[in-house]
Amino acid sequence: MELNELRWAAGLLEGEGCFYLHKNTNQPCIVVGMTDYDVMQRLAKFLGVTLVGPIKREGNRKQYWRINFAGKHAAAWAMTLYSLMGQRRRAAIAAMLSAWRSIPARS
Repeated sequence: MELNELRWAAGLLEGEGCFYLHKNTNQPCIVVGMTDYDVMQRLAKFLGVTLVGPIKREGNRKQYWRINFAGKHAAAWAMTLYSLMGQRRRAAIAAMLSAWRSIPARS
């Protein structure tokens, strides 16, 4: 893994991403969506996840692409990115992982 790519991904997720524990599945989740296909394609490839889209929106709003992944893969990426994130994202990651680790049978 190239450090510059990791920093680039952290910066993108810092600004556009969301880290949370899914309330129905109790799985750590990472979600990001944006209208820039090339950026999303690069992020999906780097993270090793599927890119969804284009997703059409009502009116004349631009279509967008979305990455949404969960489970151990999301937890691993959250831990990898943690030290590169700002205070608010670190708090979200810590809360997500703490809640996930407290669940007896996690997958």
